[in-house]
Amino acid sequence: MAVAVFGLGAAGGGEPLTWVLSSMAPEGSPSAAVLDEVARTLERAAVGRVRVRARHGGALGDEASTLELCQKGRIQMWAGSTGAASASVPALSVLDAPYLFEDLAAFQRIAGRDVLGGPRMTAHLREHGLAHLGMGFIGWRALSTTRKAIRRPEDLRGLALRIQPSPLHRAMWRPLGVRLVEVALPQVVEAFRDQRVEATDLPALYIFAASLADQIHHFTPTRHVLQSAVLFVNRRAFDELPASAQRTLLKHRTELVTKATRVGEMLDDELVQALAAKGVAVVALTPGEKEAFRRALAPAHAEALAIGGPAGTEILEAIGR
Repeated sequence: MAVAVFGLGAAGGGEPLTWVLSSMAPEGSPSAAVLDEVARTLERAAVGRVRVRARHGGALGDEASTLELCQKGRIQMWAGSTGAASASVPALSVLDAPYLFEDLAAFQRIAGRDVLGGPRMTAHLREHGLAHLGMGFIGWRALSTTRKAIRRPEDLRGLALRIQPSPLHRAMWRPLGVRLVEVALPQVVEAFRDQRVEATDLPALYIFAASLADQIHHFTPTRHVLQSAVLFVNRRAFDELPASAQRTLLKHRTELVTKATRVGEMLDDELVQALAAKGVAVVALTPGEKEAFRRALAPAHAEALAIGGPAGTEILEAIGR
């Protein structure tokens, strides 16, 4: 079976080309199942010209390296967090701004709309070799630590905090006096074991995906960022799909968002409970403590706008912020 860089096999004859889909979703998980369903939709729409091979669980590498492969056409589809994608597609930084969404319902109200489909954002994505097929909800970012529980922003001072390698996340955490450690997700567990890292801010799904559940002792659900996911396709590969296949994929964006968000909500709640069952102390913050984190991280909004540029501003306008 041929692996495609660009171009399509002939319908009704010849061997179908293989497109590769990379994700960090654990193999066999409900999140992976949603992506597999998208793959089957593409295969049907392409009428036998394309076969999609899904590689879940970070089998091809971390989010940053696999997104680069997608941009270059070495793989054709990529699903991952907006936090990781924003390092390559700066406009997406605005979606990682702290406390952008008050609750999941606020995200659900906008996610079914094509908030990434405005002319500036479409051009921005095309400049980076990508087109988008939808969004979803991964989980709420929370603070996980080894040696002490976090209840206030001041509790973080001096801690070695693993952060998402992106300009926004540096701007978000540096003012709180932490020691910033940028480590790709597959290497975070080793960093904890070597005591180079003693805290991180990841959704519960990524705690399990990165095998960190046995490394942390405290989990503080600050919910400071609603971590959304995006599904990208290499731009040239998408452009070479039959027009009918393109329309089918775009038509299914809303359905994908709905399913992915429902699955993400279910998993986030279940996995926080699973952490507690493993003996991790889940810290219940008071309203005042939550507000203290909101105030401490608020200055990062200006940085998100600066990084996001005109395309990022277009996204915020589309979601009514």
